[in-house]
Amino acid sequence: MNQIRYAIYIYWDQQGELREFADYYIDELRKSCARVLVIVNGKFNQIARDKLTKKGVEIFQRDNVGYDFLGYKYGIEILGADLEKCDELVICNSSTYGPLYSLSDVFNRMAKSDCDFWGITAHANTKLIPSHIQSYFVVFRKKCFLSNPFKKFWNELPVPKNREEAITFGEIQLTQFLTSQGFSWETLIPLSLHEKISPDISRHYANYSLQLGSPFVKRKLFTTERNYFLACSYADEPEACLEFIRKNSKYEESLIFDDLITSFPYSAWNGLIKNNFVLSSEKSPRKKTCTISKAAAVVFVYFDDLVEEVTSYLLRLPEEMSIFIVSPKTNLLDRYTEKLKSKFKKLQCREHPNRGRNEAAFFVICRDVFETYDYICLLHDKKCSHLEYEIYGRTFQKHCFESLICNSDYVLRIVETFENNPQLGLLTPPWPIFGPWDGPQSCNFNLNEKKISELYKSLNLTIPLDKDTLFPVGTMFWVRKGALNSFLKKHWCITDFPQEPLKIDGTILHALERMYCLFSQNSGYYFGWVIPDKYASVYIDNLLFKSYPPKTSLFAQNTTDERIVTYAQFKIAAKLFIRRKIREYLRRLILLCYKRS
Repeated sequence: MNQIRYAIYIYWDQQGELREFADYYIDELRKSCARVLVIVNGKFNQIARDKLTKKGVEIFQRDNVGYDFLGYKYGIEILGADLEKCDELVICNSSTYGPLYSLSDVFNRMAKSDCDFWGITAHANTKLIPSHIQSYFVVFRKKCFLSNPFKKFWNELPVPKNREEAITFGEIQLTQFLTSQGFSWETLIPLSLHEKISPDISRHYANYSLQLGSPFVKRKLFTTERNYFLACSYADEPEACLEFIRKNSKYEESLIFDDLITSFPYSAWNGLIKNNFVLSSEKSPRKKTCTISKAAAVVFVYFDDLVEEVTSYLLRLPEEMSIFIVSPKTNLLDRYTEKLKSKFKKLQCREHPNRGRNEAAFFVICRDVFETYDYICLLHDKKCSHLEYEIYGRTFQKHCFESLICNSDYVLRIVETFENNPQLGLLTPPWPIFGPWDGPQSCNFNLNEKKISELYKSLNLTIPLDKDTLFPVGTMFWVRKGALNSFLKKHWCITDFPQEPLKIDGTILHALERMYCLFSQNSGYYFGWVIPDKYASVYIDNLLFKSYPPKTSLFAQNTTDERIVTYAQFKIAAKLFIRRKIREYLRRLILLCYKRS
């Protein structure tokens, strides 16, 4: 028996654009519903409006007040008496990705139930929250939506002041009120299958809901704070859902990534999906599965005493790659040519003025490389001359080189990673956690915030400005052709960069270093870390040590510490020492007062 359905779809986008995932969802609704009303909360550009209108979708725009439920109410009022012409009323919104398969399968499956209204999933009963259908997709049958209690609920729906009230007065009360009026409800994924495992199957146990046949995955699954997952699992749920979608549906993964890239700060979803790659550095007899000739390395060199160290790494690159050596020193170019020419047939040396350092070398002198090659590795020699000892800079250089070009097989796997992940734009070394660098705490905007804001505006970036984003610390990374279009749309010149000598921080070079991942995101690509397996083991050990250092400190009695101690490390240890002494003093003072009393 064919059912006549009307659907009300609530949509909101901060920039007023129609995202591809929503366009797909609306198309799928049209296949099962005679009428589809799209209620836009807030702004909506004309291009998006025209696109939907041509498809026969009815579009209504309203002020962004009252969240989804006042939008549903608005749509119900528009349908008015026409509701009598349909058999089922669907309310749904843009808080999900999907459907992963035909909605007709869902409707056919639920047609066997004689309930009065139903949804996909329900939140289980807890001490604070009664069980209720989650309102991202609810279907009402005629007996329900033409009833007086149904009309009463919407007529008396209060305007929520915040999201919590919207959930309480809308989502929770909808189920509770209709149930109290004698209407029955069910869900596609029965509560009995998960209520003892997790009350919220849409996030904590989302992959299980997909296995049971849910056609939707919540958008907020990918932007929920990691601690939400770590409270009861090891935060693999988002990636597990992506893996399920890849293997078991025809839903395009790019619809999810396009939305995440354009709608959310990177720090909101970093780490919840697989965008960090630990790749094997083992030699493999297997045939090359990618065309390494599509790849190039651009290397800026300046220091005469680092030639041996740098060339030892460059000689690990596959011989089919194109190599571009750039330097302001002619004699240095000659030395590199002599050492590399026997292996690399496609070797070029380019000279440029001593201005702009590696940024000018990459994006002015070798701008053409970004138009010719599909994958480019950007490298430079490094000393960190502003620090007291050279070991810091040399270790930093090793950290970057090991992460990016540890051997030829590893480089092949990096290129394969790009080819297997078409929306991956940049791969960078992980945060340095040695010497004066303590990961994100020492790798942030610092003195560059004003300059970054100026560049952000002048280059017309549209993504959210994310101060917690990743960036290639040290300005060495792999990049896909097109991933820096937001940056390269400006024709950069040598004169755009300051003359030597440079300040330690706060120049346009330091600002750009912190923006390359933002450029990638604005160009429609995501990014992540890359590290070889042999270094990953060391890195994890170091990370654990930094997170949970031994109880002994620089101030421990009878302890000799022969390490080179940075000023930053000294300050941290000093603060801990002072705090401990203050706590001891306060305890003694309290104890003394107690004895006197």
